[in-house]
Parts: sequence; C-alpha cells; structure tokens
Amino acid sequence: MSLFTMPKTTGSAHVSNLFTAADNIEWITGKDFIKRYDVPGRSISNAFCVNCGSPVPYISDSDKSLIIPAGVLDSAPDITPQDNIFWGEHASWYEAGIKSKKYDGFPE
Repeated sequence: MSLFTMPKTTGSAHVSNLFTAADNIEWITGKDFIKRYDVPGRSISNAFCVNCGSPVPYISDSDKSLIIPAGVLDSAPDITPQDNIFWGEHASWYEAGIKSKKYDGFPE
C-alpha cells in the first residue's frame, strides 16, 4: 500500500489562504531568507522562511495573485471564508473531525 499518491502541501485537511493583487506586498527585510517550493504537477507552492520555517506570502505562478497564508497574520482579517477550493481532494475524515469533541489544548 502506498501512503502518498501525489505531492502533499499541508499534511492537514485544509489550508487557509488569502488571495489579493500581486502588487499588494513590499518586502522590507528578510526577502533573502525565503525559500519557495513549487509542487510538481500543481499550480500551488509553499514559501517559507529558512530561519524559522514560518510560511510567508508568495506570488502565484501566473503572477496575478499574492497568496497569503492566513495563519501567519497577527490579527484576524476583515473578511470571512468565501470559497472551498480543491474540494474534490478533501480528506475523507474531514467532516468527522469537524464534528468531534473540542479541546482548548491537548486532551488529558
């Protein structure tokens, strides 16, 4: 049995990204510490800081969009989720996970 059938990007059920115009970013410092991995056969990428591993914004392959990993924001964005993209690839256990018991930390 093969565990991996295609390149994985998050290791999770989903990832939350904000999409905006490609020119909505100006790197002030640290641009030299960014590494980008373009997922083979996909139109998605992962960009991260080589010093701390934090995901960082990146420009799409088409150069039309700036993609911002929502988890790196210091405060909540002024918008709510609008779309579920790549829904056909969602994990089979996703909805069961949403319905499961919730904890604020690790369960005892």
